[in-house]
Amino acid sequence: MLDLVLVGGSLTNALIAWRLLQKRPDVSFMLLESGSTLSGRQTIWFRGTDVTKAQLEWLWVLCAKSFPSHDMQRKHSEPRRIGGAFHSIDCGDLDSKVRELAGERIRLRAEVREVHDTGVTLASGETIEARAVIDGRDVEGTPPWPHTFHDLFHVEVQQGLEVPVMALRKATPRPLPIAGDVPHISRPIVGTQVGLFHAVTGEVLPMAVDLAEVIPTLELNSKSLTQWLAGHIERHWNSQAFYRQLNARLSREEVFEKVHAQNDDLIARFYAGTMTTMQRLKLRFG
Repeated sequence: MLDLVLVGGSLTNALIAWRLLQKRPDVSFMLLESGSTLSGRQTIWFRGTDVTKAQLEWLWVLCAKSFPSHDMQRKHSEPRRIGGAFHSIDCGDLDSKVRELAGERIRLRAEVREVHDTGVTLASGETIEARAVIDGRDVEGTPPWPHTFHDLFHVEVQQGLEVPVMALRKATPRPLPIAGDVPHISRPIVGTQVGLFHAVTGEVLPMAVDLAEVIPTLELNSKSLTQWLAGHIERHWNSQAFYRQLNARLSREEVFEKVHAQNDDLIARFYAGTMTTMQRLKLRFG
């Protein structure tokens, strides 16, 4: 029997596996992904202030590019230089690095048909037993959130920006919650299924990093993980109430127009989810 099975090769599960290998080499685990790669095919951008300095120390090796600042082009205004480090993770690189370190602990093209408290059953009929199972699969079919959005960025060279600019297209729909109740779990579940993302931006990396930091320190059994995750999910859901209110009151474009008209500190705290009460009042009524 394994100590842990991670279902789904999502960013969250990939980072949990990465930290388990670094911090808990004694833990026997397996990550099961139905596809051919981990974390999909995308580039994940994040600000240095989205994570703690201690987290960035171990996350740094997974980063493909970093910039000390970036330019923001707003409608009907001149480009603006926004301070603060900006990093990217290429999921192709992440896939290679995690798989190289994990070896046979990762199984690709392994479709999970059923998830139990103490194991999983694959589509092939094979059963894998474990003391705990963490379900980190992305939402399939109709998401539990009433609104989603797609990001489409297209930047022309003639914009006159002075720092490197990348044009990215994110094809995965992201949740955009405006209300609702705290997601309930009866077994360990992580990721977008249970609201562990930024309510406005849809980003999951900071929440994934938090989980990757904590999971290796916990008792790895289904009951303990479920209890801890239930509390963690509730705390995060409550912390996102202000951001859900923004979604309900304004369009996403209007939210970002208001945010990027503010000072660098407020912008950084907005993305990190650590805005002060005064900053929230300024953004909402200013």
